[in-house]
Amino acid sequence: MKLNRRHLITAGVATGATIAGGAAWYLLSGDEDPKGTSKRIDLLAGMYAGDPHLTDPEMLAMLSISGGMPKNTHLELRLFDMEGHPLGTDASLQVKLENLITGDLDSDITTSANDGSWSLAYENVADNGWWQLTLKVNDLTAVWTFLVPDPNLTGFGTPPVVDTNANASAMLAGALNVLKGHTSLRWWEWLSSGNGAIILARFSVTTPDANGLPASFESDSMMAARIPLDGNEPTFRTNHPRTISVGESAVLITNGTPEPSTPAMNLPIDQYDTTYAGYDGVHFGVEREIGGAHCQLVAFHLPGLAEAWFAFWIETETLILRELFMLSVNHYMHWVYYDIDEPFVITLPA
Repeated sequence: MKLNRRHLITAGVATGATIAGGAAWYLLSGDEDPKGTSKRIDLLAGMYAGDPHLTDPEMLAMLSISGGMPKNTHLELRLFDMEGHPLGTDASLQVKLENLITGDLDSDITTSANDGSWSLAYENVADNGWWQLTLKVNDLTAVWTFLVPDPNLTGFGTPPVVDTNANASAMLAGALNVLKGHTSLRWWEWLSSGNGAIILARFSVTTPDANGLPASFESDSMMAARIPLDGNEPTFRTNHPRTISVGESAVLITNGTPEPSTPAMNLPIDQYDTTYAGYDGVHFGVEREIGGAHCQLVAFHLPGLAEAWFAFWIETETLILRELFMLSVNHYMHWVYYDIDEPFVITLPA
């Protein structure tokens, strides 16, 4: 089983079912549309009482996006329990919408309830760029980060070409250089194909320089589900696959039962920068404190067969990459890095 980093970061771009880090990828090709391949994007996410990469979701929420152009983007929100049952519109919502490039912020958004969902006005999304919607329901929070124009809705020629900012490009190059120099790290992944699907996974990588032990890799597929909005029943994966590779030994664990497996040939950390080779259109966004560190958003475009757009949260002092967002063909993703350069140990079950 070959799981290099480029495969992990572009999993699900091709139509069909793909295995990425042990997680089943649910894909649904969109209806024919003269603007793009999809008429609506449905992004299912967890709602958390703490940091998503450290806690489990307690509720599910769906953000549906249609239109996909500035001042012509319609947003709908829906709530579900952890079995995928709709919760109606009795809850009190707090919604914040921010353009992560321009810094425009609207924290007093009016939502109108209708037929089991809440709607946001078209004019809320007024400009191009990466947008972030934060939803709070009591003590639970869900966050979505999306791009406007959305090429899956409007066509892959619609996102504007952005001139590269030399300082932003230098920061990105420095961050990629730091990334490939790490000795160990973990990252949490949220992934969706935009058809009401969700994948939650966690990956861990160590090198001998981190703990003196053989190079190790773990993929923990925590959740895979889909809640369609066409009246069909929600589907949830019933097993919980994990793959663990330590040196030349490996196991696949399904529902707690380990079986011998082939070691995952994941891309070495010192080659992580090659995933982003050939980027263009590098530009700055807003600044924000993340985990106690001052961070700068850096966004860019990656041309190629599977064209993609990225936004990185980069620590300004250390150039450590803390989070990334990605959009490509039927592919919406969020990664959070943590336990960076920590001497943690990945072990095979006894």
